[in-house]
Amino acid sequence: MLTIEVGHEECFVNGDGALHDNGPAARTATRPTPPESASNARTPAPEPWINGLRGLAALQVVIFHYITPEAFFIYESAWVPPEHPGPRILKLIPVRLLAQGDAMARLFFVLSGYCIALGFSKEARSGPSIQYYGKLTSAVFRRSLRLFIPFTVVAILGHALWFLGLYAEEPPDLENFCPDARPWASPWSHVSCTCAYLLNAFNTVDLQWTFGLHNSLWSVPLELRGSLATYTTLLGLANIRTKWRISIVAMLATYNFYYSTKDLTGFFAGLLIAELQRHIATLKRKGPLPEHLVTTLSTLALTTGLYLLSLPMKLHNDPVESLPPDYDFIRSLHLPHWKSAGDYGWGAYYLGSTMLLAGLLGFPKLRQWLSVGPLQSLGDISYSLSLVHFAVKWVCQRRILWIVSQVLGLDEQSGMPEVMGNLVTPVMLMRTVAFVVYLGVTFACASVLTIELERPSKQWAHKIEQKLSVPKQD
Repeated sequence: MLTIEVGHEECFVNGDGALHDNGPAARTATRPTPPESASNARTPAPEPWINGLRGLAALQVVIFHYITPEAFFIYESAWVPPEHPGPRILKLIPVRLLAQGDAMARLFFVLSGYCIALGFSKEARSGPSIQYYGKLTSAVFRRSLRLFIPFTVVAILGHALWFLGLYAEEPPDLENFCPDARPWASPWSHVSCTCAYLLNAFNTVDLQWTFGLHNSLWSVPLELRGSLATYTTLLGLANIRTKWRISIVAMLATYNFYYSTKDLTGFFAGLLIAELQRHIATLKRKGPLPEHLVTTLSTLALTTGLYLLSLPMKLHNDPVESLPPDYDFIRSLHLPHWKSAGDYGWGAYYLGSTMLLAGLLGFPKLRQWLSVGPLQSLGDISYSLSLVHFAVKWVCQRRILWIVSQVLGLDEQSGMPEVMGNLVTPVMLMRTVAFVVYLGVTFACASVLTIELERPSKQWAHKIEQKLSVPKQD
């Protein structure tokens, strides 16, 4: 089964330029600035539409993981003979985009790079200073803790649930990573398996892919690696003039895109958009830009981005020859370091995410729609949702489906209907009700995790930093 995970921070311009705050209260209240930390130098400035976009994407990932085993036909091309039966209308771009979780994981990396740069925009305009470098070092230290404290707890909790036999089904590929870790057997195998996984996850330089129980948490190490690369770039370009900064960041994004270093491509693309946005704002102060040009370019970027994000999903063990006609435009580039169909799929998603973000910047009305309350609530729990939803899936999904099937008097093994017949309505009703219940349980667990672990972890990161920092010299 495919497992993906979403981004990890909300886009509020706080001390580390990260994408997270301490919840809704942080958007209206100004916290005092402790002298020990340079990271709290100014009040967070909200970018709620990014938070809403993150919440919408997180919801897509949850939907994706829920329906993929039964309805993979949605992610097949509409222009080739189907490998799996299913309504053709669900394969069309506008419909498929509603559950394109694989693409959303790439969108989060682009958003992270953009928001990290946004957090340092004020200092970038005024030039480097002692405060700038202090804020940058603080960001690197706290970012690692804020990502990995919840990550570590959830990884340990997930394995504990497996050991206690609470999973209703066995995670796929488990035998490839820790075959001896079975429920109520060999506790040391469970401990060693979890420790090996966490040690590998902390190795962001030479990360080795693992499978099985924790495969759904794969993007957290990549998030940290991309964040560190972005911080290093901001440090290296601190004294560089604007036009050269843009050129260098564009070259970094292009270089990583060419060599299929996909996660870094996303972060540098987000950083590039932030640099261009700041430069365009400077040009606007000198004189207004042609409105029709801005609208045309934004529309082109938005529609192209949505199309790229909706392309059929391809796996990394799929050969390039299996790419459907949808990919002809990007396959014609003949990129030598793109070895599989999955490379082309991820490349298209990163390119689409970049263009989507650029397009949204040109439409204030769309950004306003992304700032509505429900999406803000989803954005507030997006990181916890990404961490916990797979454990909820293994523990609850099949049990919820069984309960609903008993209430409705149906067979819980009924898959997605292959033909339009008498069983379509009852089966779809059963699975829809089960999905709604599953969403409620997942949101409740994510909310608890946010309140009890994720938000406190930010405070812990501040306290640890202050405790370990070199005393300030008078």
